[in-house]
Amino acid sequence: MFGAIGTHLGKNATALKRLRASLNPFSKFDFGMLAGLPHAQAWQAKDRRSHETL
Repeated sequence: MFGAIGTHLGKNATALKRLRASLNPFSKFDFGMLAGLPHAQAWQAKDRRSHETL
């Protein structure tokens, strides 16, 4: 979530790169209500549609 927020706000690219490098590339994260952030998918957010109830 911090990465998606930081990217959206235009924060330091070097810091964001270090943060991204710390993530397991095979993991997906539940952003909850923040899944709608513009850069959420780029930061490994789970697909929001998978949380919808039928």
